[in-house]
Amino acid sequence: MDCRELVYILKVADCQSITKAANELYISQPSLSHFILKVEEKMGVKLFDRSTNPISLTYAGEKYVDTARQMLRLNENLLREFRDISQGKKGRIKIGIPKERAAYMLPLILPEFYNLYPGIEVKVYEARTMLLIDSVVKGHTDFLIIPDTVDEKILDTYFIYEEELVLICKEDLLKRAECRIGSRNQVDIESIRKLPLFVLNKGHAVRITVDKLFKKHKIIPNIAMELSSNLTACRLAAEGLGAAIVPKLTVRLAQNVDKNDIYSFADNPISWKVVAAYRRDSYIGEIEKDFFEIAKKVLS
Repeated sequence: MDCRELVYILKVADCQSITKAANELYISQPSLSHFILKVEEKMGVKLFDRSTNPISLTYAGEKYVDTARQMLRLNENLLREFRDISQGKKGRIKIGIPKERAAYMLPLILPEFYNLYPGIEVKVYEARTMLLIDSVVKGHTDFLIIPDTVDEKILDTYFIYEEELVLICKEDLLKRAECRIGSRNQVDIESIRKLPLFVLNKGHAVRITVDKLFKKHKIIPNIAMELSSNLTACRLAAEGLGAAIVPKLTVRLAQNVDKNDIYSFADNPISWKVVAAYRRDSYIGEIEKDFFEIAKKVLS
């Protein structure tokens, strides 16, 4: 059994389509189909049920996939250990990070990292939080830079910095919605029920956090629009079209936000820890640790 075989079978399992998997592997669909048949012949079992749409794993296929992921993780861990033994002169790290965080964070982190490790290739996967979690669980990424909002028991985390979430809204809209505004641009969270809110689609870290917050305070939010970008939500709110709860990082990126339109939550400030998250069974070497330390230094 070679690594190529493991990668090919896992790709079909993840894509739930031989055609899509072939495209992503840059091989022809007939070649991949023939390859899978040869593996099944060799194993003496069917790995995929081709009668379902999309294609699904058989019981034997599920066992194969679980073991294949473990074998690839062991191989990756071994390669990282060899990389450390060679003092980090060559190698690769695969980072998962939300798109807007990548735009702000990576230009601050990578210059210092490349100065320390010029021979290390950095591959970046940008997606929303739940897809990133899936990517590190399946071994597609080595670690993530994300808010620590998901209770994933197979992940360990490394603290990078604390980040506040704030409300972006024009004062006249707050007054029309009868929100209670305190000193120093503070607003009472219990009073924002009537505000038209721009929120992120489910699966994003901010949406997970604000949904928990609304549930805690028994608030049924007045959702004006669901979006895929904190930046879009922030900019729309800054134009007076509604309100948005976003990380302070987003405010820095938005550029069109007046400081008078930024509100903290008076008695219930919202913040989260931004962390590096990785599988507990992953080998985290000196290169990864140095990346975490650089991120901590430049972002704190």
